Amino acid sequence: GTYGIACFVPAPDGSPHAAHGMFKVFTVAGKSNLKPPTDGVADVTLNDTSITVPPGDAPKSLTVKVTNEGTTPHSFQLVRLEEGKTLDDANTYFNTLFSTGKAPEGDPPATLVGGAQSIAPNGMAYVEWSLPAGSYGYVSTDGDDPPNDDFSKGLKGTFTIS
Repeated sequence: GTYGIACFVPAPDGSPHAAHGMFKVFTVAGKSNLKPPTDGVADVTLNDTSITVPPGDAPKSLTVKVTNEGTTPHSFQLVRLEEGKTLDDANTYFNTLFSTGKAPEGDPPATLVGGAQSIAPNGMAYVEWSLPAGSYGYVSTDGDDPPNDDFSKGLKGTFTIS
């Protein structure tokens, strides 16, 4: 099929990056001969009220299989938290940035790292990372109406890479 990918992060002028050409339309044809990884894969499960991750600190390099067992789409997004900052700080910052197109004053409390967006119910995605030591947060960003958004429902958490 034909797909598109676009960046909706606001540019300095307030319009999304996609309006400045940061988008791509592409076609997928045929069958892939790629096989999902099986060795060294950590399982992460999304449902309608939580994200379940393996216990303990995470390794610097990892492949994560993210499975959505919920009844609605959910995502698995990663942020690197600045020292002394929380996932709530990051959520407030990015909600303001994305809703107004303007970054709040001061240094950002977190950096967007990546993840998988809007995984359908019963769907799965693989996320690979190679991250430096630090504090990180994970969150589903689906929904934008607190208290009904995924963040407010508890689809979030933190981990450390030593």
